[in-house]
Amino acid sequence: MTVHSTIVHAAVHIPEGRQSVTAVEDRFRAGNPTHPLSRGVLQRMYGLAERTVADDLDQPSDLAVHAAHDLLAGTGTDPAGIDLLLYAGILADMEEPATAHVVADKLGPAVSRVRPEERLQRSPQRA
Repeated sequence: MTVHSTIVHAAVHIPEGRQSVTAVEDRFRAGNPTHPLSRGVLQRMYGLAERTVADDLDQPSDLAVHAAHDLLAGTGTDPAGIDLLLYAGILADMEEPATAHVVADKLGPAVSRVRPEERLQRSPQRA
């Protein structure tokens, strides 16, 4: 018997906020007064014109929940049918628990409260 996994859906949420390269440089200079940074260096070196920024109160898990809600609505997926939730990001809300657990909790009981043995019982076996 061959056992394998399949990624059925994936989603990302990109916040609407933007910050100009000038604002990024100014913020860097304000926080690092002993480290000189020439005006326009980020644009010249990296081509950066602006960056995407989330609202101040948004945590990485909040962005993941936005993506998950969009995915669930767009695919008609029942949250109770989620067997595994993967969070792939460069930042976490906190050290522990893992951000995927926080996202599952924010999505609600249908995702976060199913015990592993229940998932195994309802998941079809693939040959």
